[in-house]
Amino acid sequence: MIFYNQVISHMQKLTIIIFLLFFYSFNGFTQETSFMIYDSISVSIGGIDLKNPWAGGLNASQFNKVDLDGDGKEDLAVFDRTTQKLSTFLNVNNDFKYAPEYEDLFPKMQYWMLLADYNCDGKKDLFFGTNSGITSYRNVTEDGDKVSWELAKDPIKTTGFSGGSLTLKVDITDVPAIVDLDNDGDLDILNFIPSVGGRVEYHKNLSMENTGNCDNLEFQKITNRWGDFEECGTCDSYIFGNETSCRVAQINHAGSALLALDMDDDGDKDLILGEVSCNHLVYFENKGDENEAVFDTVILNIPISQPVNFHVFPASFFEDVDFDGKKDLLVSPNLFANDVGFMTNFSQSNWYYKNIGTNETPNFNFEKKDFLQNEMIDLGEGASPALLDADADGDLDLFIANKGDQQSDSSFYATIKLFENTGSDLLPAFELVNVDYLGLSTLNFIELKPQFTDLNNDGKIDLVFTSLVKNSSDLAIRYLLNEAATSTDPPVFNLDNIQLINLAIERLDEVHFIDLDADNDQDLLLGKNRGGELIQYENTGDLNFTKVRSAVGGIGFDNTKRELSLDVADMDGDELPDLITGDRSGEIMVYSNFINDLEGTFSPIENLFFNNTLGKNVNHNFGTGIYPVAYQKNLILGSEAGGLTFLKNKNIVSGIDDPKVTFNVQVFPNPAKSSFKISTDETLSFQIFDILGREISKPQSISPNYEIQIQTQSWVSGLYFIKFQKGHYSFSKKIIIGN
Repeated sequence: MIFYNQVISHMQKLTIIIFLLFFYSFNGFTQETSFMIYDSISVSIGGIDLKNPWAGGLNASQFNKVDLDGDGKEDLAVFDRTTQKLSTFLNVNNDFKYAPEYEDLFPKMQYWMLLADYNCDGKKDLFFGTNSGITSYRNVTEDGDKVSWELAKDPIKTTGFSGGSLTLKVDITDVPAIVDLDNDGDLDILNFIPSVGGRVEYHKNLSMENTGNCDNLEFQKITNRWGDFEECGTCDSYIFGNETSCRVAQINHAGSALLALDMDDDGDKDLILGEVSCNHLVYFENKGDENEAVFDTVILNIPISQPVNFHVFPASFFEDVDFDGKKDLLVSPNLFANDVGFMTNFSQSNWYYKNIGTNETPNFNFEKKDFLQNEMIDLGEGASPALLDADADGDLDLFIANKGDQQSDSSFYATIKLFENTGSDLLPAFELVNVDYLGLSTLNFIELKPQFTDLNNDGKIDLVFTSLVKNSSDLAIRYLLNEAATSTDPPVFNLDNIQLINLAIERLDEVHFIDLDADNDQDLLLGKNRGGELIQYENTGDLNFTKVRSAVGGIGFDNTKRELSLDVADMDGDELPDLITGDRSGEIMVYSNFINDLEGTFSPIENLFFNNTLGKNVNHNFGTGIYPVAYQKNLILGSEAGGLTFLKNKNIVSGIDDPKVTFNVQVFPNPAKSSFKISTDETLSFQIFDILGREISKPQSISPNYEIQIQTQSWVSGLYFIKFQKGHYSFSKKIIIGN
């Protein structure tokens, strides 16, 4: 317990003497669980601090500019096809700053996204692909306000050749072109014939013709052979004009990405095309005019300065990303997944070509392969984080596994990368120090997911991980016991002593070890990929596991929530374990005190994430494929896109400091022996932790002109942290106790 004795000090301040009669924080101290996406923890790679370290990674990017915050400057919205997630970046002094709070202002999207002003009000409207066709939202943002949308059409319709109204279909693999083709002021649409391909449909917008303005989306199919050309089913094979048959047998359409723009300032739209079977872009010059496009030749392998060279299916976008007023070319693979032999390098999949010409006659010069990606943690794909004090310095270091790295010989093997915590657990800073921890790449695994836990109950933290042997579908659980002399020494893992756990699991399943029945051994929770079911196994001895129950907590088969990922930690401050899950719905769930209700039905905490821009809690979409790990009541989320997102616990006074904030606080004497004092001229709360991050007091308040005296006679000598909190901001000070 904690009790108080109040006396007047010689400094004319009220001194409160606090005796801490036991070491750990009070049971029953519980707060609402809520998180904020947080970006103030520094991460460095190669000695360079990343600008947007926690932006989550990018794989198959689609780039669009739009004013997000109402400041009159266009910002950047990037949609990733692989994760079906939007990432938003503000234009801050002609640089892009990750600003995830604006992602919640958009509807949830699938497949592709384009922004273009259809009603001529100077504000870009939203178009995206669905299973039904194209959905459009009107930009209804008020001047100076954050971006806002209103549904316009769902789905967009067109008038067919017979005069009937049809849904304007776009294959989900494709990216259409939405642009004013005929220069009449309204937006038209180009797309390959759905399910068939080969030829491009032209849907003319009749808004100007019918109403004299561009307020409407009224389309009519004009032709199903726009440009008078056809693709022939294999890369770089086309016919033009009166040629009547392809040089090879026609195959069903598999995917195309269109970019229509005027490259030669002649008033008509030329075409840049990416196809699923090609590793490069091709260019068609329009020899006709704005009313009738004519193509008769194709230029392969563009841009000339350094042709695009992905394994398959490039898609191109035309936006100014270097703030010089000239639109640049951005190219990224248009893939749902890296499922063609893992040959796409998703850590360098945003190719940026600077426009060194003009907007009227662009000339694209290659700049880099990792636009935005080089400013964030991006390990390709399937980033799976874990935490362990690797150097026994008292703070947790960050380990990140992935699905695999592209090797110089084009092979693809998973690694674990070690980011050393060069700060502390209260003010962490991470630096990449090992790109292949333990040399795991030599084992030729892919799809690696680690967990650090004491498997054999010897007090030392072991390494357990799931992994797949390439070209196999059998996922296995492997582990390495910690061979360090004591639990306080740096962990020692010997790759020669790797062992298997005999439990059959399937690809993309996830395991989490935890003692569920308080018998001092590690039981197992299994998150299924197929249907996202949660299954409980009991450790019956020597790491042999018996299935106890399926659909634990009512988390049963649901095909919309595949690839269930797991962690267990106290997130609400009551010192009881909570269950944290992620799945392909893009949502993170927290189930409080779940072990007490394994036979019942869990109730998730709703609206976990506080959006500061909206001023309320929301369900945030983190994208398909998310892998959580708890860090001092905060969360680190790994992403299928290869990066991480940091979620700071908004309501628990523990964990991470804000490096931008300091308070006027004195802690003295320091070092101290039997006691120390705290004084401040602000109203704050504070809490004390040991070097391992364990709480030794519940949060207490301190007011201006008060001193609080902390009695420490019974404390173990060493380093402690005092964490101060005011509102959403926190700051910590160290105190050394030497008894």
